[in-house]
Formats: sequence, C-alpha cells, structure tokens
Amino acid sequence: MSIAPSPPAAGPNPIDKILQAALGFMATAAIHAVARLGIADLLKDGPLQVSSLAKSTATNQDALYRVLRALASNGIFTETAPRTFALTPPAQLLVKDAPVLSATWCFGWATLATSAPFRSCCTPSRPAKPL
Repeated sequence: MSIAPSPPAAGPNPIDKILQAALGFMATAAIHAVARLGIADLLKDGPLQVSSLAKSTATNQDALYRVLRALASNGIFTETAPRTFALTPPAQLLVKDAPVLSATWCFGWATLATSAPFRSCCTPSRPAKPL
C-alpha cells in the first residue's frame, strides 16, 4: 500500500503578494509622518480629536485624518469615536521615550529611499524602458 504525497499547500495569491510588497511603502510613509509630527506623544495621555492634533502639529485636518485612518486599519492607532484617535500597543512604540523602539528609530528607515547614498547606488544610470 503506497501513500500518495500531499498536494503542496496553497501559498499566497501572487497578485496579493506583489501588491503587498509594492504598496507596503504607504504604511511606512504614514508611520514616518506621524512619528515626525509626534502624534503618539500627543496621544499618550488619552484619545484626542483630529482637529486638536492638526492644530497642535500645524497640519491639514483632513489629510491627518486620512493618514490616521489608514494606520488604524493596520492596527497602529484606533479610532475611538468619529475623528478621535488613541494609541494601541504598536503606536505606543512611536512615543519618543518608548523603551524598545522610538519615533527616532523610524526616521532612519523611512528616509532610506531618499538618502543620497541609496539613490546613487540604486538608481539606474539610464531611464527604464516603458512597459
């Protein structure tokens, strides 16, 4: 009696995989933006409305709301009431005096692609051909 091999486990859909990799920069950019603005520090004493956060950071209220909603959809912040946000355990790591990570740590990685050494070694010397 022979035992038939198990079929290979279904992996992630290739389209989902490439979209996740290609669009992953959006979450990184959003984390970088809120870290630079000090949003986690403003929220460490409790939830605040976007209008208060925007006023404290001199930013556009609607744009800040969209960034916080995007991060809330990834569990980084939580929307406790309409247009009111609070920290989650991951967002607590963005507070400037966080013991493990800090907003400062995020700055280096988030700015990697715009740094001169990265651009000089990773930018093609000739334009890419159109698809």
